[in-house]
Order: sequence, then structure tokens, then C-alpha cells
Amino acid sequence: MLKLREVCMRFGKTDAIRLLNLEVGDGEVVGLIGPNGSGKTTLVNLISGVYPPTSGSIRFDGREISRLAAHKIARLGIARTFQNIRVYPGMTVRENLQAALTGSPSLSGRDEMDSALRQVQLADRAEHLAGELPLPERRRLELARVLVCHPRLVILDEPAGGMTPAETEDLAQLIKNKLAPGRACLIIEHKMNLITATCRRLCVLHRGVKLADGGTGRVLSDRRVIDCYIGTAAGKC
Repeated sequence: MLKLREVCMRFGKTDAIRLLNLEVGDGEVVGLIGPNGSGKTTLVNLISGVYPPTSGSIRFDGREISRLAAHKIARLGIARTFQNIRVYPGMTVRENLQAALTGSPSLSGRDEMDSALRQVQLADRAEHLAGELPLPERRRLELARVLVCHPRLVILDEPAGGMTPAETEDLAQLIKNKLAPGRACLIIEHKMNLITATCRRLCVLHRGVKLADGGTGRVLSDRRVIDCYIGTAAGKC
């Protein structure tokens, strides 16, 4: 579904991404991990159209998207969340879902919005202001906004940021049971308990280069991955 070929991104004299090849298949859940500054969020920004790559190809469902605007990429069926929560605090939970549908070809109505809120356990918060929700519920609201748009590919950028281990475990089960089925997912996360619960495959970035790519267990036991990343990430589990 998603195919990147020799993608490069340069900021001035700095190579943030170098000759990256990556594929995410239909229905596949892939974890994207690596040290801070390794290029993970830059890669997500390239896929979602925040900016175009310096060179290389990004194709979604066979179509080149590397030069498309972000809103056009979203309409093709790619949805994402951000490291920093981006809900509209002065709007209700339901209004946040309505805003997510602005300009979308989705036919979602009130019933489907209610269904999305039930799936993320926010049905009783529909008329509450988003800014009044505790952090775990704001994270779930972001997932509801994704669900209601019916994307084919979901990209989650550190969805468990700021959460306790118990909250992270609950979120992992929500992603695994509600968000992932029937769609492709690319998940950036430092918390290994969420990664191991949701992802059967991992891609590891280090200094803008793909260090490893394969089954979760095999990648996490790779000595290169342990040396450059796992030791520093262990404290974040």
C-alpha cells in the first residue's frame, strides 16, 4: 500500500533521511523506532505531505504522492496524529470529530461519530469541551478523529506520550482491537510495551538511515539495535 524508494530529505547541509526504502502492506502494522533525532517524524512529515522529499519516490496504492499537498494526501486515505496533541480545546468532543470531516469525502454522520466515540470509550464525553479532558482521553479523541475519517493508512506519532504504563497498555489494546483491523498502520513510539503489543514488524532508523527492518522479535534482539537504541529506550517502557 505504501512504498518509499530511495527517499532523501536534506535541511541545508544536514541529511535527515538518506536513501530510505520502506514498504507497508495492506493491513500491516509496522513500528517505526529509533533514537531521538533519527528521522522518524521527518519521515512521517514526508509521507503526509508536510513537505516534499529532496529526492526519491513515495507511492500510496500505486500513486505517486511525494509532491501532493497534505490535504490531498489525506483525501486519498492517509490519516495521522502528532507528537503534541492537536485537538480543538474550545470545541466539544463531537465538534472535534465534525471538524476532522471538513472537506472529507467520507459520508460519516452523527451515528458514525457516535460509533467512533464508543470505540475509544468517549461516548459519555461527546458534549464535553476537548480542553477539559485529561491527557489519556485527549489521546483517545485523536484516535476517534482518525476512525471517523475511514483512512486506509494510519500514522501515529508517539500516541502514548505522557501516559503511565497502565494507560499505555489500555491504549495499545485500543489500537490493536479497534484502530488497526482492516487498515495499514505505521506507529512511532518509544514505549516498547506498546510496540510489542501492536506491531509484528519493526523498522529502525538511526541518523536518517534504515538500520534494521523485520519481525519484531528479531529486530529487538539485533545487537546493532540494542547498542544504538534499546538501552536508551528501556527506561521509557
